[in-house]
Amino acid sequence: DDVDNIFIGKGLADALDVGVGDRVTLTGRSLHEQMRQRTMTVIGIFDLGMADFEKSTIYISLAEARAMDPIQRLLLEVVYETFANAGYSSDAVKGSNTAVFAGDIQTDYYTRAGAGSFQEESFKDMLVRGNLKMFHAARVSRQFNLKGSVALVETACSSTLVAVHLACNELILGNADYALVCGVNLYLSPYKDNPQDLDMWSPDGKSRAFSARANGLSRGEAAAAILLKPLENALKDNDIIHAVIKSTVVNNNASRGEKVGSPDSFSQAELIEKAWEKAGIDPTALGYIEANGTGTVLGDALEVEALNMAFRKYTGKNHICPISTVKSN
Repeated sequence: DDVDNIFIGKGLADALDVGVGDRVTLTGRSLHEQMRQRTMTVIGIFDLGMADFEKSTIYISLAEARAMDPIQRLLLEVVYETFANAGYSSDAVKGSNTAVFAGDIQTDYYTRAGAGSFQEESFKDMLVRGNLKMFHAARVSRQFNLKGSVALVETACSSTLVAVHLACNELILGNADYALVCGVNLYLSPYKDNPQDLDMWSPDGKSRAFSARANGLSRGEAAAAILLKPLENALKDNDIIHAVIKSTVVNNNASRGEKVGSPDSFSQAELIEKAWEKAGIDPTALGYIEANGTGTVLGDALEVEALNMAFRKYTGKNHICPISTVKSN
């Protein structure tokens, strides 16, 4: 069980030992362990298994599914599963005032899908609609006939969390009855000389957040979606409720950071305090904090400093709340 592995300290990521040009069929294993060196190395061509797409459930033609970015395919599948998990059939949500917010991520699938038979004119339209990121959220809305607002959110690492913030506001304002938030992150192929390396990545591809051995970020893959609804309505409709969001807050470092994108402990502390105040909770009663935990020496230190500053306004005690992050596993 993955949770048991966290408690015993067992990592779930292993490097794939394949040669350049080798074809590898993935069976649920993550690719982020490919980065065993600071300079990326192309070590294989990866086959995601086009036949695995649940066409019988999603009802999309095989030709369109083949031309579609795996991100869109996975979005459709996890959204379908999310509705089912919440106790709603596809027919039940059809035509509903459901807003869709998707976190953005860039992929290079179009460079592979655009080869061979996909150069034919009949496939070019499918290739555009199936790969441009601005269609990710719209694809979900169209497939399930959801009539609320649609937005793709791009704020780097925080994209999907900001999407949750926007979705909550859409519900609070009464603009939607439901809000769907979804996101997918995939690495379809390792690559060399990554122009976005920025000297942030762990040389061995492992993230060790809040550890003395922390040496950089790692890459991870996930596909997830959540369905949001005002608590009062969910209780009235006897819905399945997995969690309650008491508050969401977004800010930015403005001119405090050393440069654009640099973390700042003062800005983070202000954000945390505002979230607590908005939620009306006592921070000293918190039992656990799921942190960002970049796995970088600077980022982790600033995050801990921000939490300490936020807590200092409520208590002078130390070691009152454990923090961690699941991404290290």
